Amino acid sequence: MNSLYDIAAEYREIAEKLNDSDFDEQTIADTLEGMSGDLVQKCTNVGFFIRNMEAESEAMKAAEESIAKRRATRDSKIKRMKDYLLNAMISTGKTKIESPWFVLSVRNNQESVVVDADSQIPEGFMRMIPAKYEPDKVLIKKAIQSGIEVEGCHLARSQSLQIK
Repeated sequence: MNSLYDIAAEYREIAEKLNDSDFDEQTIADTLEGMSGDLVQKCTNVGFFIRNMEAESEAMKAAEESIAKRRATRDSKIKRMKDYLLNAMISTGKTKIESPWFVLSVRNNQESVVVDADSQIPEGFMRMIPAKYEPDKVLIKKAIQSGIEVEGCHLARSQSLQIK
């Protein structure tokens, strides 16, 4: 069977030839109608193929949403378990646990800015984010580290669990 492109091109070519000839309108209409069967069938088949692909696409979208929810749940559980393990290690004074499979260790993270009150931060330490005005923590951190007191902020060092 010819492709839809070939059938459509052949249909247009014959229609042009018939229109340029001396055939009466009924002969032209009958000829084109006879040819349109292949075109209609092919278009219908392509339509079914499109519908099938749309259904597959919707099924894929539903599967993606389901997997995304499962992943978010799993990521949340991972975070809770890491926090649980970190707190247990900190409360027992263990900073490193070695096993044949991996090493668990408590590591001190880099200092980060904790904003206690946005409203107290001087304007020079604020930055404009589209439709949002928020503290520029990078600038605040540099200022505090260089000895400048920034009202409404302080530096804090947190801890995280490292699995190697």
